[in-house]
Amino acid sequence: MRQLLDQDSNLRIGIDAWGMILSQSFDGLRTEEAERLIYVFGGDDYSEIDYFLVSYTGFVESPFCNPAYEKVDEMVVDDLPLFGIYRRVKDRFVGSQNLTVLAEGAENEVVVSEALTDWDRTTEWSYDETANAKKISLLIELREPQSISGVTLRTVIQRHGVPAKVVISTSMDGSAYRPVTLTDTSYAEFFFEPVEARYVRIEGAEAGTDWRLSEVQLWAGREAKQEGPDGEISQGSQMS
Repeated sequence: MRQLLDQDSNLRIGIDAWGMILSQSFDGLRTEEAERLIYVFGGDDYSEIDYFLVSYTGFVESPFCNPAYEKVDEMVVDDLPLFGIYRRVKDRFVGSQNLTVLAEGAENEVVVSEALTDWDRTTEWSYDETANAKKISLLIELREPQSISGVTLRTVIQRHGVPAKVVISTSMDGSAYRPVTLTDTSYAEFFFEPVEARYVRIEGAEAGTDWRLSEVQLWAGREAKQEGPDGEISQGSQMS
C-alpha cells in the first residue's frame, strides 16, 4: 500500500467491500493519502480508479477478472494471501473519427460536442430524452474497421447520466447493426467478446434517459499488455 501511495500523488486506489474491514490495518496514513482510498461496491464506476485491491475470501483467490484491470501483485500476511493488486489498463482505448447523435424519428444525425472526446472529466454533454420527447442513439464511427471489446461512458457525477441498462450494437457499413452480448459491466463500463466493426451504436434500453456524459471511449478487442507494475512492486509484497 505504501509503495502505491508513494508512486504518484494523484493515484486513486479502490478497495472492495470486504476490504473495508481489512483496511482498518492501514493506520498511519496522512489525510490526503486516506482520501485517495475509495471503497468500491458491486456495480460502482471503476473508470477513475488506477489500482484496485481485491480481498481474498477465506484466503481463496477472488474471481475478479474485470477486463479493465490486470493483476500485478498480491499482499501477503504471514505467508497467506490477503489482497490481489490489480492495475488499470490504459493502452487499449480506440480513437473515434465521428461521434454523433440520432434522435428517434429524425433523418439527420447531430454532431456531439467535443466534450465527449477531449479526455477532460469536467466537461460535459447532456440530453434529456423525456424533456425532448425523443429517444436517442449515440453513434461512433471509427477511421477504419477494428476489433472492439468494450465501451466506457464516463460521467461528471457518479451514478448519474447513464441508462440503467445499455444496449450496444456494432456494424461494418453503418446500416445493418447487430447487438453484442455484454459479458462484464460496471456502472460506467461495458465489455463483450471482441467483434470487428467500424460503427458502434449506444442506446438506453428504454426511453426517458437523462444523458449526462463527460467521455465516451471504446476498448480495443485485444489482450492487455502484461507489463510489470510501475514503481517496482515486488511479487508477494509482505504486510506487517
